[in-house]
Amino acid sequence: DWAENWKKYYKPFRGGRHLVVRPGWEKYEPQAGDKIISIDPGMAFGNGTHETTSMCLGLVEDDIKPGDTVLDVGTGSGFLALILAEQGHMVSGIDLTPRMILEARHAARDLGLTVDFQVMDAENTTFEPETFDCIVTRNLTWTLPHLDQAYTHWYNLLKSGGCLINFDGDYCHEKPLAELDLPEENAHSSIERSLMAEYEHIKEHLAGEQPARPDWDLQLLYNAGFRDITLDQDVSDRVFANPDKFYNPTRMFIITAEK
Repeated sequence: DWAENWKKYYKPFRGGRHLVVRPGWEKYEPQAGDKIISIDPGMAFGNGTHETTSMCLGLVEDDIKPGDTVLDVGTGSGFLALILAEQGHMVSGIDLTPRMILEARHAARDLGLTVDFQVMDAENTTFEPETFDCIVTRNLTWTLPHLDQAYTHWYNLLKSGGCLINFDGDYCHEKPLAELDLPEENAHSSIERSLMAEYEHIKEHLAGEQPARPDWDLQLLYNAGFRDITLDQDVSDRVFANPDKFYNPTRMFIITAEK
């Protein structure tokens, strides 16, 4: 019964030093200093327990304090934004897909959380300048046709001293998935053929316009005005030391930058 079987993929996971996210049906024995957040993600979320979620929460824990304003760009169905809201942050989440935002709003209502979910273009939002203390984004920037404009726009949205956290990969320059030697279970194995064809089309369209990443990102961020830029290119080694059903063949990176 899929309505119940999907739950087996959701286990308690740690985000940062103190935060533990626990689905309501799972037991967890807290350690000293743990802050437990109980969220029943629902089937619409996709799997929010991916290691990038945990890593992102850890970075946010280091960089901002409760009550700070956070923008989740490319929020999807809102899993990360809702966890951040539960932590006490003032969160906005934007996505270009109305259906995702509708699901995120429903989830926020069901959880009794306040998050400003809006359908919005990541490259040209309608927020006022210097609105946010932190902007987070995951697996989005490779799809943006004007990444230089996006980084400049996000820089303007941040308050002085604010931070950008970007998880992504050089997806446009990976080989077609059909040519890769992938394990039977991987992050793409359950995706419909039509969606995979669209994915390959986007890659082909953007590849000629994107230099190799993340070196290109570092230059764009510097040009946009960001400073204290750090790069972590060992994410994939940590996340997929033992490839599982979420295995991603493209090496990921994390960039953090400050205004």
